[in-house]
Amino acid sequence: MLIVQLTGGLGNQMFQYAAGKAQALRLNTELYLDKTHFLTTPLGKENLRQYELSQFCINEKFKQPTFHWIKKYLKVKQVYGGLKTYVDPHVHFSGDFFNVTDNIYIEGFFQSEQYFKDNKAVIRNDFKFKNSPQGLNLELFNKIQCCNAISVHVRRGDYVSNAETLKSHGICGLDYYQNSIQQIESKVENPYFFLFSDEPEWVKQNLKLNHPSEVVSNNKGENSFEDMRLMSVCKHNIVANSSFSWWGAWLNNNPNKIIIAPKKWFLNPDWDSKDIIPDSWIKI
Repeated sequence: MLIVQLTGGLGNQMFQYAAGKAQALRLNTELYLDKTHFLTTPLGKENLRQYELSQFCINEKFKQPTFHWIKKYLKVKQVYGGLKTYVDPHVHFSGDFFNVTDNIYIEGFFQSEQYFKDNKAVIRNDFKFKNSPQGLNLELFNKIQCCNAISVHVRRGDYVSNAETLKSHGICGLDYYQNSIQQIESKVENPYFFLFSDEPEWVKQNLKLNHPSEVVSNNKGENSFEDMRLMSVCKHNIVANSSFSWWGAWLNNNPNKIIIAPKKWFLNPDWDSKDIIPDSWIKI
């Protein structure tokens, strides 16, 4: 068996699951998920993140490491009485992961399709949404399918409000979005832009377009995955430096899709993002 530690938001959890599932397939073994990172800590402090993979058609099997919090805070490298740990050493792709053998506990971010591109079909099938969209999301879903829909994701939130996060990630500026939109306008006839953001009012005030557009702002909290679903059914995508919109674009099944992504994914110069953006995507 392989056990993969899940941390972070939805996009991060999807990368971790995809890498673990692909390696489990290579080894012909079972994949288990460790979601204890999202539990209340021993001091009673709740984790701000939650487990978010339950809306997908994945085979959810869970295992909780022995003495989880001791492992986390004291950096113990063995769990389950001797099960060794593989820790992803880089932000960029590491081929060492393919040397992971059976009965290993896996930690890392794995933010590259190189970890699972040889099992794309399986990963896409696992990440099918379990339930159909309802209400306004169903209306948007149908509307998107009837036009040359372009998703534009503007990630702000903690990228702006948290000084440490801003220092590490940075944000995509208006020039990035303006240049990306111009690229789309030069390649796509009659584009219709659907704008997704955790700060919709900022988008309304600052992002002006020459074509029809609308801001999607009805999905928050545990329903945020609905935005990813809507992004994935758009014909083309403009993504932020965010794993959330990365997956919205990657799950897009349009064989002729145009994906535009920021060339500079991280602001931190020590984080090498060379493997995050697939070769077929346009970097700006």
